[in-house]
Amino acid sequence: MNTVKSARRSAWPVALASLACLAGVAPVLATAPVETRSVSVRYADLDLASAAGAATLYQRLRGAARLVCGYAVENLALLSYVNRCNDSAIADAVSSVNAPLLSAIHNAHQGATVTATLGE
Repeated sequence: MNTVKSARRSAWPVALASLACLAGVAPVLATAPVETRSVSVRYADLDLASAAGAATLYQRLRGAARLVCGYAVENLALLSYVNRCNDSAIADAVSSVNAPLLSAIHNAHQGATVTATLGE
């Protein structure tokens, strides 16, 4: 008696592998930090009425945001969270300082980021 084996492959191994990947992401998303973290940024030494002073403060704020939110995320599931955290932290800090040149630098940076994203 001859047997014929089917050339069709089952989709189960692919489905199981996909579920295993999703199961690994779920705990990470469920344990995303919910506490508020902060870092003090000193700027009394800067003249915020000058472009150089405002630019220096903006760089300090970006560095502080990276400390609070992170920046070298190897887990792609958290990358969006980290980017939103950084953007929000910088925007909140710029708003609380309430310096026109700092706001202009922040707005220019936001515009450049959007343009680069849309252009790609």
